[in-house]
Amino acid sequence: MSEPNNDFRDCAATATKDGKRLWVFARQSKGFYTHARRWLSFFQISFLIVAPFVKINGEPMLMFNIFERRVSFLGCCFWPQDLHLFALAMITGLVAIALLTMVWGRVFCGWACPQTIFLEMMFRRIEWFLEGDGPEQRKQAKLPMRGQRLLRRMTKLVLFFTLSFLLSNVFLGYVVGGDKLLALMVHSPAHDWPLFWTVFAFSGVFFCHFTFFREQLCAFLCPYARLQSVFIDKATVGVAYDEVRGEPRLRGAARKAAEADPAKPKGDCVDCGLCVQVCPAGIDIRNGFPQLECVNCTACMDACDGVMKSIGKPLALIGYKSREMIEERRGFHITPRVIFYSVAVVILGCVTLLLAITRCDTESTLLRMRGSTCIFRGDEALNVYEMRVLTKRGRDLMLTPAIKGLGRVECAPFPVKARQEAKSTLLIALPKAACSHDRGERINLKVTLTDADGRIVETVSTRFLGPEK
Repeated sequence: MSEPNNDFRDCAATATKDGKRLWVFARQSKGFYTHARRWLSFFQISFLIVAPFVKINGEPMLMFNIFERRVSFLGCCFWPQDLHLFALAMITGLVAIALLTMVWGRVFCGWACPQTIFLEMMFRRIEWFLEGDGPEQRKQAKLPMRGQRLLRRMTKLVLFFTLSFLLSNVFLGYVVGGDKLLALMVHSPAHDWPLFWTVFAFSGVFFCHFTFFREQLCAFLCPYARLQSVFIDKATVGVAYDEVRGEPRLRGAARKAAEADPAKPKGDCVDCGLCVQVCPAGIDIRNGFPQLECVNCTACMDACDGVMKSIGKPLALIGYKSREMIEERRGFHITPRVIFYSVAVVILGCVTLLLAITRCDTESTLLRMRGSTCIFRGDEALNVYEMRVLTKRGRDLMLTPAIKGLGRVECAPFPVKARQEAKSTLLIALPKAACSHDRGERINLKVTLTDADGRIVETVSTRFLGPEK
């Protein structure tokens, strides 16, 4: 019988106690969950590639243009003026991830994280195709690097860098937009050297990561992994080994002897080790739940189900379970903490959606021209202003400013193109009688912006600076 490794929490699964890296030669897994993840990854990768080129209302479906400080999401443009919406959306997302972790553990890591999708469904599959399955790779690693092994390794590295370069270009599309990305692809690198070298640098980062660093990111650099202990409790469901049913583990002659003697204790686990061989993180899921390195990829579940099926035992010895489900043999239940976070997500989501729907089509500022003073012309006092108007919707506007109440505005109608910012200089004139003789008096004013159809688009507040003496 094999005993569990009780000191597994004291050191990393992919490193020796003296800090030497233990390379993971993962065996390919087959089964229901692997098949489902493969199809989901196909749709996720397809969406990732297509999203920058799909347009809604003339805008990319997803774009995070840091150069123009503009975000496009499902055809809606967001600007720095919408920072409060971005902050609320981020908070809502973080609370939602916390809720998901409390209920299902690191299910996001195994099913939706780009790191897992790219590594397991793209780079590692190239490796399996060229260098063989995990056991074959482990055998080849002991041979000298020459001949056919060297040729396969060089081919793999070339394909890895090519794929990394393609991924870098896809991510560039999320920054500059699909149209500009296509324009950059048909021109020479000299057309935009800074962007070319940026893509080349990120290609190198992706190449080094997916070639060498790999699962170390999930264990040592990912902040989400470090936050697990905050969210996970005994009611959290995750990929776990049912030690109540599986222990004691027996294999070979010991298992045959135990099966011949009904009085001897025996568990369903045959200690075949397949769950360890298929694990891309290099851990033994039988050591306990949760484990920091485990990304809930379900590879061990498929491997164990295959063994259980072959020996006629019930499936799900390794499955989606919580500590309470294993120790107390009870079903899943919702805790008060889950209810609290669910309510918080609903409230935050509704507030964010309401603010996004009701936001104004335009964002305008009206500031007195820097360094200017109040001037007189006949019986009027005048101030010079600069107006900036930003349109957030997909339509052009022809705006005419007018003043509410006493006074008038001297400014011709000016155009504002869709999703762009326009500037205009205008004069606001007030009668001298409206200005007191107090030095530098400031008078509150409201200026309306009217479109070509006569509708008031926005009302802007400003201050009129009175005479200096």
